[in-house]
Amino acid sequence: MGISPVYYRKLLSRARSQLKSYLDGRCSLLNKNGSCKCVHKTNAAIKAGYINPDNLQFEAGYVMKVKDFVKQYSRKTEETLTIRFEQLFKEQPFWESPDYKKFLNQKIKTMEMAWRNLNN
Repeated sequence: MGISPVYYRKLLSRARSQLKSYLDGRCSLLNKNGSCKCVHKTNAAIKAGYINPDNLQFEAGYVMKVKDFVKQYSRKTEETLTIRFEQLFKEQPFWESPDYKKFLNQKIKTMEMAWRNLNN
């Protein structure tokens, strides 16, 4: 993604916070006063044919929960990204730094000559 692991974790933390804040005021599963009721969504999904009315449970044949997947692969992903960033950094060209002292001395001499010409 082109960002540091620390920045990625900060973005993830902010996203979680924003999602919780958004859902807390809307989702009736998190907050009984929330405006979004699963009953309304479920009825619409049944009418659209997305949900079987005889089996309203979420799919039980899942492989694992997201939190377990993330826990299992986040370390590996972070290590892979770190290695790739390190390789990318090492492949960058190394440039000689400009001679700023020489550059500034030339500019000073040019300005001194300009001042002399103005005063003559």
